[in-house]
Amino acid sequence: MAPSDGIDRALAHPQIRALLSRFVDRLDQRPFEARDRRLTAPVTSPELPALNGETHPGDDVNLWRHLEALARHGVIALRFRRKHRAHDEPWRHGEIEFLPEGEAIARAVLQRPVRSAWGQRWREAVLASGAFADPDYAAAHPLPQIHGLTADAMVARLSRIPDRLTRGALTAYRLGAELFGGDSKALAGREEWLEIVFGLHAGDLRYRPVLIEVYHPEAPPRAVLLIENLESYLEAAEGMWPGTEGWAFVYTAGFRGAAQRIRNARQACFHLHGSGALNRPLISEFVESWMSQESLPWPVFFFGDLDWAGLAIYARLKAVFSDLTPWRPGYEALLLAQQEGCAHSPEMASKCDQTPVSDTGSIWLDHIAAAMKREPKFVDQELVLSFLN
Repeated sequence: MAPSDGIDRALAHPQIRALLSRFVDRLDQRPFEARDRRLTAPVTSPELPALNGETHPGDDVNLWRHLEALARHGVIALRFRRKHRAHDEPWRHGEIEFLPEGEAIARAVLQRPVRSAWGQRWREAVLASGAFADPDYAAAHPLPQIHGLTADAMVARLSRIPDRLTRGALTAYRLGAELFGGDSKALAGREEWLEIVFGLHAGDLRYRPVLIEVYHPEAPPRAVLLIENLESYLEAAEGMWPGTEGWAFVYTAGFRGAAQRIRNARQACFHLHGSGALNRPLISEFVESWMSQESLPWPVFFFGDLDWAGLAIYARLKAVFSDLTPWRPGYEALLLAQQEGCAHSPEMASKCDQTPVSDTGSIWLDHIAAAMKREPKFVDQELVLSFLN
């Protein structure tokens, strides 16, 4: 069910979305038909800071109007525990009831479909097994069903993992092959999930090496620029970005989940190209500096999409490169694009599931993040050449 045009602005408001997400979380735990009480939240909910004094002038009134719009369209009902006094704000003593008629709208906007029958069976199997160090996380993040196996059967096989790893570290691919009839892809890419749900320690799992794609110039680099997206990386390597002559470029799309491993010589390997790629002393210096765990001898920058995922990658990399800074010419170009209307909402690009970032490790980027929370407008870095001075 698509939302009515009359409430589009309300549904785009980040605090409204946070409130709806909270209601959907609760419905995922227990759907309407299994409830004997109304699904409610007070207006003092932490998801609505604008109604609780954490506000700029006018934000509280604006948010209340959005809630009234949702009520007019049957998404919520607004109820009051007491009568208003003459000088009370209109939301004082208020309570928000989420209505069954609003569930389809909320799920469509948040891109959170009703949990499948498989998800419910998985949840029941996980919580009944006693095999997981973090059963709530395991239950909320089901693995895809493997053909021919019930949820109970999959959980039973997974429960062997802690004991199996006492005999030596394995990759997720090897575990999948051993547990699921030779299917090495069954647990591929699930390393973080396995570590969380079983409480594994560093070294319990072996990781495939992270492949680091690097363009190296013919001389020692003047700077190193980490770039999120492949097309942008190739543009930079082809010399299309002004002000980056003589720089080394590193493609970082896959680093968000592997940031802690990219400077570990046993867990990362390089693929090098560019005019300096065959210069052994030059490359040795670059690789040794990269793997040293110390500050690089060159300035190091990052440039990614102007969205929550891009800022999250920066935050992860900042923990690995303490001297990392944002590449301002690139971000300023994206901010200019944003100001000129060349931006998209989270809904337009299926980015509603991206988690807002508050602490990137850069004060300058934190200010940008704060503005994005107030008005989510995203710009992908592939637009940079159109606005780069």
